[in-house]
Amino acid sequence: MTLMLDLSPDFEHRLMQAAARAGLPPAEYALKKLEEGLGGNRPKALRDLFAAWDREDATDDPAELECRRREWEEFKAALDENRSSERRLFP
Repeated sequence: MTLMLDLSPDFEHRLMQAAARAGLPPAEYALKKLEEGLGGNRPKALRDLFAAWDREDATDDPAELECRRREWEEFKAALDENRSSERRLFP
């Protein structure tokens, strides 16, 4: 579907600025905002959120990576030792 809109000069200016900040062409930015506003494409939005979190947490610092590995191992051990069943989650 093609949709044509008459935008006020002020609205057009704000759209152009917002699109530039997002690094997108104005039409692509407007479509993205329409999808978000209508609740469409939620799985993609969720994937984008998780991807943003991954980027925020990304590191190549060996000390931080070792700390995360230790925390993960401690977490798994705590889950296994507090189970009412003899079956371990992380054998």
